[in-house]
Amino acid sequence: EDQAGFLAGALAGLMTKSGTIAGVYGLKIPPVEKYRVGYENGAKYTNPSVKTLGIYQPPSGAKSFNDPDWGKARALDFFGQGADIVFGAGGNTGNGALLAAVQQNKQCVGVDVDQFVSYPDADPCLITSTEKHIAVAVKTAIADAVKAQWPSSGLLVFEAKNGGVGISAYHNFDGKISADIKAKIQDILKKLADGSLQTGYTAS
Repeated sequence: EDQAGFLAGALAGLMTKSGTIAGVYGLKIPPVEKYRVGYENGAKYTNPSVKTLGIYQPPSGAKSFNDPDWGKARALDFFGQGADIVFGAGGNTGNGALLAAVQQNKQCVGVDVDQFVSYPDADPCLITSTEKHIAVAVKTAIADAVKAQWPSSGLLVFEAKNGGVGISAYHNFDGKISADIKAKIQDILKKLADGSLQTGYTAS
């Protein structure tokens, strides 16, 4: 999550016109924290002067990760504070933030999968989505099972170096994102993959 978040944040840092970006997040649990830290640090990597705003959803029972109205309201708050890009990383709560971006003609970043496909309502604002490449994970796990080869820890970790995470295609924004910015994002992905660049996330 932190590597995918870092890539998306790096893009947001290069794309923001106002110099302020935001994130509306699900509950404060490790996967969500990874997204936030990666996103904010990625933005600062490409744009050291960028201002980052963000909020975690408080525990909300059945509405945890499932409160689009709350997510939308928080995104509107951040737009009022000057943000022009929002990362919605909290299930249906995050989707509310994406809808706010569409309605306010702002830009947005989706989460987990290519939300251009999975959540078409957000298509007008989506510059990209952070992606966990589940197909890569499944293919690798099956191949390892067939060969009876498992890591000594028993855990398979999917990250940039094995193609397990990344960001989605730029879709509607492909023609609006310069070749220079695209090249910078590819370079960051390469550095994350070879370990020469770290996201700054450390487990608390």
